[in-house]
Amino acid sequence: MNQGGSFAGKVAFVTGAASGIGRAAALAFARAGAGVVVADLAEEANQETASLIEQSGGSALAVRCDVTRSQDVQAALQKAVDTFGRLDFAFNNAGVEQEIKPAAKTRRQILELLVAGEQPVGALVSALQGLAPISQPAVSQHLKVLREAGLVNVRADGARRLYAIDKVGLGTAQDWLVALADPLGPFAQPLDALATELARGRRARRIAPAEKAAHRASGVA
Repeated sequence: MNQGGSFAGKVAFVTGAASGIGRAAALAFARAGAGVVVADLAEEANQETASLIEQSGGSALAVRCDVTRSQDVQAALQKAVDTFGRLDFAFNNAGVEQEIKPAAKTRRQILELLVAGEQPVGALVSALQGLAPISQPAVSQHLKVLREAGLVNVRADGARRLYAIDKVGLGTAQDWLVALADPLGPFAQPLDALATELARGRRARRIAPAEKAAHRASGVA
């Protein structure tokens, strides 16, 4: 950064620049006077970012770049140097998604194991490892999450820690799930009572004319 907070004469390389934070960062570098290389897989939106910079009087180069491919990154960096003669900053905004492990499945398995009663962590680890590869620290982390959620409690037994289902917490969770599945559940009885009263009213309206007719007939007789 130059004196006065300017990036004049500097060059910034911004990945994930087609939208969101990446685009905002690219525009901010340009406003500060830097030339900006905007890199993204979304070529049309990335070119739009470059156009916005140029429309505001800045210098920009749009390059297609998949940050999971080293050859793409190297080629994009080379284009930056070829175009601007230098590279001073890199703003790595593009993210790489990793596979999400089925943590919920593992926690459900822990709860199913604890239904049988208190168990030490070693027994839980052994049982879970019989189902899928998992380390003891990972099991401990799952138990911590379940404890914080109020579904599992733990007590010390000498050097051991015994885990068990927290019946109060589990009951609360079950009540919440029932309410979620049937949001009108709390109003069921009032609604039933109202329906009954309406039915009685309809029945009374049907019976009243018949009774009046019978009364008139008996009076004539």
